[in-house]
Amino acid sequence: TEEQMIEAGVIRKSDQGREPYSFFRDRVMFPVADRRGRVVAFGGRVLPEHMRPIPEGGNKPPKYINSSETTLFHKGRMVYGESHARQAAGDGQRVVVVEGYLDVIACFQAGFRGAVAPLGTALTDDQILNLWKMIPGEEKFPILCFDGDNAGQRAAVRAAENLLPHLKPNQSAKFAFLPVGQDPDSLVRAEGPKALGTVLDSAIPLAEFLWNHHTKEKSFDTPELRAGLEKTLDDQVTRIADRSVQQYYRQAFRERLFQTYGNTRKNDSNYQNKNNKFKQTTVPVPLNRPGQAAMVRRRVLILLATAINHPQIIADIDEELGRMDIDAYPRLDALRQMVLREVLEEPTLDSATLVNHLKQEGFESELDMLLSDSVYIHAGFARPTAEYAVAIRGWRAFWEQMAS
Repeated sequence: TEEQMIEAGVIRKSDQGREPYSFFRDRVMFPVADRRGRVVAFGGRVLPEHMRPIPEGGNKPPKYINSSETTLFHKGRMVYGESHARQAAGDGQRVVVVEGYLDVIACFQAGFRGAVAPLGTALTDDQILNLWKMIPGEEKFPILCFDGDNAGQRAAVRAAENLLPHLKPNQSAKFAFLPVGQDPDSLVRAEGPKALGTVLDSAIPLAEFLWNHHTKEKSFDTPELRAGLEKTLDDQVTRIADRSVQQYYRQAFRERLFQTYGNTRKNDSNYQNKNNKFKQTTVPVPLNRPGQAAMVRRRVLILLATAINHPQIIADIDEELGRMDIDAYPRLDALRQMVLREVLEEPTLDSATLVNHLKQEGFESELDMLLSDSVYIHAGFARPTAEYAVAIRGWRAFWEQMAS
């Protein structure tokens, strides 16, 4: 009925009291199907000028338009070609995200049946989660394929920014770039499906893309510039919500910085030798000043409690923690070394597992003293419920007080 066509967005009411008009007039139609293959919306590409009337005033219509949002269609959650791509992914083909309708069709015709495209927008959070759901098995790495020009690079950066907060173990994406001036359709027509396959085979991981983006054609020939690069990369890493993935990204970028520009930070070997024993490159705890002993002991307890409740921060403060000279408290010193060993051997260790290991090594009474309100009342950042950024900021502030 007319009412149903208006509700579905196929026709629109006239503002001038005339008959409803076709929303997609003078366009090539692309049916948009949901994951089960049911048509829920349309896209329309404007016809060439010699095949359609030219509007008054010569106004140029948009190249593509999509159906408006309806109860059936949510363009920020869906991707074009989803039903075919799900079947292809189930058959073991890779999921490939390209720019538009014609790119999906060209890929499908060339044998890449896992191709999909966002519906006129940058890749959204919901679409990213949807892509991962399409892919069976544990490893979920769709390939995001972009044009090789500046616009393609900008689109890739936006996609990377959207991906970072959602990364999980075995869930990310790879990035591929077409030759400049080519899209999947033109590339397949000019050089055949094998050329597109070569582009997809050369896709790089997200971490590699981020490194390339922040270092390409840039000079880091001074300590200040290298420090700036390290901060930029670290800012990107902190956007990753999953602590395990965040830890490995931070480690990967630090290793890359070291390999490319030399050791921009002191290496773990400053306090750990090959036998996993810590050298005494230490910061002494000042206990000989009147009235200082109780204050310093409290700071030691706070620093250790924070590290145990938030082992993920040790990647950032391992150097300082390893240099802490607390020989005046032998049991706490032994506990500190055990914490460092456990986390360095297993970087993804969580607090509960770490505490269990420490109890098995006989540190139960020390843990009862450390992980208590008598410590937390002086430093809320040490509590296990504190945010990562709060914990690391508080730890550093107390460290600077103790080392001064």
